[in-house]
Amino acid sequence: MEKLSFRRLLFNLMTSGIPTDEPLQIRRLMLLNAFLMIGIFAFSFFALLNMLEAERYVIAALDFGGAALFSFGFADLRYTRKESRARAIGATALVLFMVLFMPYNQNHDFGLIWTIFPPIFLISLYGHERGLRWSLLYYGVLFTLGIWGLFRWENPDWNLIALMRFIVASLVLLLVVYVTEYAFERMQRNLERLSIIDPLTGLYNRRKIDTLLSQALEESLRHNAPFSLCILDIDNFKQINDTFGHVVGDRVLQQLSALLQNELRTLDTVGRWGGEEFIIIMRRCGTKEALMVLERLRAHIETYPFESALKVTCSFGLHGVMQGSGDKQQLISCADRALYSAKSEGKNRVALYAPAA
Repeated sequence: MEKLSFRRLLFNLMTSGIPTDEPLQIRRLMLLNAFLMIGIFAFSFFALLNMLEAERYVIAALDFGGAALFSFGFADLRYTRKESRARAIGATALVLFMVLFMPYNQNHDFGLIWTIFPPIFLISLYGHERGLRWSLLYYGVLFTLGIWGLFRWENPDWNLIALMRFIVASLVLLLVVYVTEYAFERMQRNLERLSIIDPLTGLYNRRKIDTLLSQALEESLRHNAPFSLCILDIDNFKQINDTFGHVVGDRVLQQLSALLQNELRTLDTVGRWGGEEFIIIMRRCGTKEALMVLERLRAHIETYPFESALKVTCSFGLHGVMQGSGDKQQLISCADRALYSAKSEGKNRVALYAPAA
């Protein structure tokens, strides 16, 4: 129990307690917190070292300034939970430090090695596209300072060959970080897509629909807008599978999914609820409008040329609410009861939920 508590405490520390289930955001939050904490320690350490041991007071002042900005960014992130601001504070502090540090320190004591860190931070926390743009701008400034240094710096080791090594090494590192982040982001998005998309129909799966339904209810309540929920079921689908086989049954599911996506309003969201059942979230749609949309959809399905010239019909259960009222599970239950009514009344029809007298 203590082990689990420690892990949770560490996780909250590294994510600043920001609630999220998105893997990419969790990763970036943990990287951001780690970057800020490392920055606080590193800048503070080198500030004391430069001040007390090396007696390089200008560099020490820059280090203290970096430590102060990183400390402010870390505290601000935990207090306001504004990730974008903390990112901006950290990036600005690090880039400004390097831009001021390079012409002052030049290449003494291999000082230019520290310039590799901003692109790693920028690409990891801003994404491969935006991070690359900021990194190229950063290196544009640094390379300009390096060229300027050929004529101004009193450093015999800084010459054209050293400058070219610095430019090539920086760009190679930038390319490696960019490709790594791009590959990670693409893989993560593919994994996320697989976790929310039904592989057969290409529609949202039950997990994603459950999340979207919660969001739609909150939006309805926030905007004082009507909201409708529909569950539809293919009539006699087992008979289609038994008679024509599961391959034909799968094609019917795929064709119906495409039809639903094409025929519904742009505000509507459709997903596969399970088996031959589908669910439609109808935002900003009152009962009267929803009945018209679903009746038109029902008629279109009835006349659509499905696989093997099959005649396919669907039954619809509709529940409409005003102003986001009602519990999510209660809404689903009401729509499901309406669907049961449509089935019991002869199928191939739209039934509106009516509370028991």
